[in-house]
Amino acid sequence: MPSLSLRSITRRYSQGGGVHAITGDLESEDRLVLLGPSGSGKTTLMRLLSGSQVPDRGVVRFASGAQVSLLPQDVPGDLAGPIAGIVAAGLASDWQAQRSVDDILGRMQLDGERLFETL
Repeated sequence: MPSLSLRSITRRYSQGGGVHAITGDLESEDRLVLLGPSGSGKTTLMRLLSGSQVPDRGVVRFASGAQVSLLPQDVPGDLAGPIAGIVAAGLASDWQAQRSVDDILGRMQLDGERLFETL
């Protein structure tokens, strides 16, 4: 049984755009990449998969224990200060925290001293 099953899901907007009759299955080991121009329905599809929107038609079915997470595209407006401090605040404060911050910043090629609000 697939972890996620989509059957003819459709979501339309009055100003146009949305998704139309998407059908498919994803297994737990599958990875999904969405590519397309602005307005082609990528975010709408992810909102349908995460449950933050419901389709106009069709069915989104999850296997027991399956979950989808959606990382918002907008930069939070209420965060300020050095990027390293913002990253550290999201981690457990233990003896490995600074190493984790350095690792994350290195992998993302971010300058930890740069101010978050300038991103």
